[in-house]
Amino acid sequence: MAQRGLGEIGFCDKGTLSSTKTDPIAMGIRSNAKIEIADYNSVPLYRAQEGRNLVNRKITDLETFQPTMFMLKKFIEWSKAGCDIQAIAKKQSSSVGSEDVFPFIGNNILGVEFEYVISHEKRSLKAIPEGAIEYEDHLTFMDAADSVAAVDLGFSDEGRDEAKYKHPWFFAIEVPDGTDLSNRFNTKSRILTIKSKQNKTAYNLNESHYLEFMLDVIIESPSIAEVVAILNKAMSPSILLKEKNNSAGTLYDAFSFAAGKLTQKIDPLIIGDEQREVTVKYKGEVAINDIAFAFGAGNGGDVADTTGLKGGTLSC
Repeated sequence: MAQRGLGEIGFCDKGTLSSTKTDPIAMGIRSNAKIEIADYNSVPLYRAQEGRNLVNRKITDLETFQPTMFMLKKFIEWSKAGCDIQAIAKKQSSSVGSEDVFPFIGNNILGVEFEYVISHEKRSLKAIPEGAIEYEDHLTFMDAADSVAAVDLGFSDEGRDEAKYKHPWFFAIEVPDGTDLSNRFNTKSRILTIKSKQNKTAYNLNESHYLEFMLDVIIESPSIAEVVAILNKAMSPSILLKEKNNSAGTLYDAFSFAAGKLTQKIDPLIIGDEQREVTVKYKGEVAINDIAFAFGAGNGGDVADTTGLKGGTLSC
C-alpha cells in the first residue's frame, strides 16, 4: 500500500531545476494540496467510446502562507514565462530516497496561474500549476516517478520558514497616496486580490500578460462627511496599501498604484436599522511589464534585504 502525503513542493526558473536551480522557492507553510491527473481532450468515438489524446496534470489547493514580496515577484514572472516545479510525495518506505518524485520540467512543464490575497483573515499566495502532455510521454513520466532522484533545492523542513510567514497586519490604505481612506480601526474588512489573467495554449499551459487587481474596503459607521469625502475622490485615484511585517511597521509590504490604474466604485452604501457601512471597490488590469518592485531600506525591507524576503514595494 502506498503512503499518502506530499512533502516538499518547490519552484525555480524554467530550465534550471536540473542545472543551476535559479531562484528556488518552496511553498513551505502551506495548505493541504494534491496532484490531479486526468485524460484531456479525449477523442469521441462511436458507441460512447473515447479515444486517448492528452493527459492533464494539475497541482490543486496549493496555498502558501509565507508569500514574501520576492515570491510574488517570481510568480508574476513565472505566470508569463513558465517555471520548473518539483513535487515530492512522502517516503514510501523507511529507506532513504524512497519518495515518489515528480519533476515538471522540459516536455513535462506546467503553466502557472496564481492568486495573491491580503485580508484581515490571511495573507497567502495560491499557486495553480497545470498543463497537458501526450499520453505516452505521460506514461514515461509516471513510470519514472518511483525511481528518479529528487533535486536538492537547498530547503530544510520542506521549506517551512516561520521568518517568512506573513501575519495579516493592516498598516494603511491611502486614497489618494498620502490621504487615509479611513481610520484603520473603523475598517470592517479589506481584501486585496492579485490574479494572473488566464491565457491558455493548446497544451493547457497558462501564459499571462496582464494581472487583475481588486481592492475591496468596507468602512464601518461612516459619517455623511466621510461618505462625501469618498465621493469627492477621483474616479481613478492613486492608491497606497501597506501591510506590516513587524509590530513597529519598519518592515512592510506596500502596493502603490498610480492614478489611472484602478477605478473607484461605491458598491454599496448602506444606512439602515441594523447596518451603517460603505463598501469602496477598486479594480483594474495592469500589464505585467508595467509592474516594478523595489526592495531594501525605504521600500519595506532593511539595508540587507535586497530581494524582498522581509518586505518590499510593488508599483504600477
